[in-house]
Amino acid sequence: MKFLRESESPRDVFDAPYKRTITHIAAPWTCGSKHVWLGTCAYPPGFTSNPHIHDTQEETFYCISGSGQIKVDGTVFDVGVGDAVFVEPGELHQCLNLHGSEDFKVVSVVTPPFSRESFQKDHTPKA
Repeated sequence: MKFLRESESPRDVFDAPYKRTITHIAAPWTCGSKHVWLGTCAYPPGFTSNPHIHDTQEETFYCISGSGQIKVDGTVFDVGVGDAVFVEPGELHQCLNLHGSEDFKVVSVVTPPFSRESFQKDHTPKA
């Protein structure tokens, strides 16, 4: 058993054009998880994630504050507190906070978990 705190977890802070903060709460490189990655993603007003695909992972987003949109294979879902979006492997997806006035924050669950290398590959915008 391991007790984890978001406030003590490592994070990646990305600058514009895909400004956001991703916090790695339960990951292979934080607590040795073998079957799940759990984290939070916060998008300030006016910003989005980079559109990307996970070839072998499922991802579920659950909104805990603010509101925004999640785009999956061209379909846009309006998301608010208490809403969830499930993304299957191979689906192009992107989180957006283009119309909000506060951070759009989601809990994200990914299985099987990212490796540190696969996380960086999928989430670092291509130059």
